[in-house]
Amino acid sequence: PFRRMVADAVTRISTEVGLADLSARLEELLVDGVLFAFQQEGSAGGASREGTANARETRLTLRAVACVLDKLGRRAARYLNQVVSMVKWRLNNKSTNVRQSAAELSARVAPLLAHCDESELLAQLGAVLFEFLGEEFPDVLGALIGALCEVVRVIGIANMSPHVNELLPRLTPILK
Repeated sequence: PFRRMVADAVTRISTEVGLADLSARLEELLVDGVLFAFQQEGSAGGASREGTANARETRLTLRAVACVLDKLGRRAARYLNQVVSMVKWRLNNKSTNVRQSAAELSARVAPLLAHCDESELLAQLGAVLFEFLGEEFPDVLGALIGALCEVVRVIGIANMSPHVNELLPRLTPILK
């Protein structure tokens, strides 16, 4: 409950007041805090079958991370490598909730990667999401497809790697 309240407060303050006046040290502490809280989701409390309270807390923490990074704008560039590494690690987790939240964070971070001119990281993220299209759980697969769509939208279909010729055959069986 405490983490949920803090995540909600961070989101509201970031949205309503903004983060433009933060010192470099406070910015670093804030980003480290929300990333740490996000990493702890699903790993704390042994959540193999997550309940609605855990799912709500995960959504709030995800929203806090996305909001803080978004409000930092170009200043978030120095944290994006860490975020993408964390997403890649979480996509390999055995918990469906952890994998789904990683995919959802990918979708929210993709426009920021483009805004910060991190095209290499964005392409890397797209390639990683492509690799996980064999996901068996529908909710996680939906989040992965949504994240991949966001990457394609931001990069552009012509610059997507893997190319659309490789992407469409992987998506077609999912429609059946």
